[in-house]
Amino acid sequence: MKFNYEIEQRIAKKSDEYCYKGSVVNFLLLLLNTLEDLKKEEENTIEFHPDIVRIRKEINDMICCLEDVLNDEQKSKEYFDKALKIKDEILSIYKGIYGYFSNWKISSTRIMDEISLRKYFEESDDNKQINFEYLYQRVEEFITSAQTLSAQKRNMGQILACIPYKGTDEDYFKFVKKCLAFAFKGQSEDLIEKSLEIFMELYAPELIPNYGKYLPDLADWLEQTKEYMPSSLTDEMLDEAQKTFEEKFEVLSKTEEYFTSLLNDINALIGLYYIRYDFDEITLNQFRIRDAYLSICELIKHNAGLDEVEAVEDPITEILEDTVDELLSDLNVIISTQMEYLSTVQNFDEFDDETKICLEHQTFIRTLRLEDINSEIFSILTSADGAPASKEFVDSKTDEFIEKLKNYFNTLPAQYKRCVMRDLFNSVPPVYSIKNIIDALRKGIDECNNINEKLIIIDKIGFVFNENYFSDKKIEIPEEQ
Repeated sequence: MKFNYEIEQRIAKKSDEYCYKGSVVNFLLLLLNTLEDLKKEEENTIEFHPDIVRIRKEINDMICCLEDVLNDEQKSKEYFDKALKIKDEILSIYKGIYGYFSNWKISSTRIMDEISLRKYFEESDDNKQINFEYLYQRVEEFITSAQTLSAQKRNMGQILACIPYKGTDEDYFKFVKKCLAFAFKGQSEDLIEKSLEIFMELYAPELIPNYGKYLPDLADWLEQTKEYMPSSLTDEMLDEAQKTFEEKFEVLSKTEEYFTSLLNDINALIGLYYIRYDFDEITLNQFRIRDAYLSICELIKHNAGLDEVEAVEDPITEILEDTVDELLSDLNVIISTQMEYLSTVQNFDEFDDETKICLEHQTFIRTLRLEDINSEIFSILTSADGAPASKEFVDSKTDEFIEKLKNYFNTLPAQYKRCVMRDLFNSVPPVYSIKNIIDALRKGIDECNNINEKLIIIDKIGFVFNENYFSDKKIEIPEEQ
């Protein structure tokens, strides 16, 4: 079929239109986000490290000089490079802070398991008989509900992570090595190295370069929680521990929110510098948008308090939000029309280079707006056509990873270490068959000391089901008749 150059021109035109309106949307969202940040600044109770305070100031300064920079091509290039460096710094700092979430999860799970166990003991009915065969049936249905082998393996790993690990360290690491060999079969050297790096950051977060530098008091407290022996705590101490964990999680959540805002702001600036429209264009040649921008800059420059921000907030927000809603509607129409055009194209290789660049710019602008900081810090950017790694390479890198993990595990208290070992199964696809998983679950339940420990495993599996939308409610295990 003859290539349709008219369709290509229509696609390119829509792509240009998307880039422009998408850039305006990113600019307006940047202003709305800045206004919201100024309101929250006075309410912030977290004392951030000077590095983080500096980054916020640098971003605010970049916002205030946008008009000057966007009207100067050379300055835009310089500020683009500067913005990329700031983004790298944001992600680097946050990666260390994200490690706190990993340790918080392990320690808080140990406390909550003990609370649940005592609750079950209080409510226990020694005469109650539970039909565990129904549980095994549901677990098998959960695993097979996945449409691909890799998805099934992911489901298997989540079930394994619900079962207390009681094997030897030697058997554990042998199993992990087999799982990694399966996962890395046919993968490139680059992907393997970056995947192992991410595993270390998730399960040995203290090895992240920035770990402990930012929010050091929180890092110290998390280190102390590793030594907790939940079973030896009184009920009152457990309740107090639970409250403390909730308070610390609130700090982590607010920090995550703060860094999400930093990332959104710097991404908006990167897009504005990269695909440069002059200031009149980016404000749609509307005085009301320009005035809104200038008002926000004045608030920044004068370190405005909450009262000053709220005094101008409503009219500015109304102007910006109405324009954003209208432009987002336009973008949806552009995408829909463009997809219709693209559906008629059989060979994209025949596109002109300029058309390909337009489409790349469009993807870039859209991606910047949708980036999630927790995904971004662990993103793996590798060449799609990388040659499969040799068995020797996989073995070497896996052995190196396991040796680092062993050394890290040796620094951990025994109970805490077992929880980390179990949690690793959430990320490493097991080499088990479905029958192996059911057998492991059956063995784990049989080895429980009492019915209450078994109920905790059921609760964890129910949580996995709910997280994967496999069930709308907790597992209902019918009693045996």
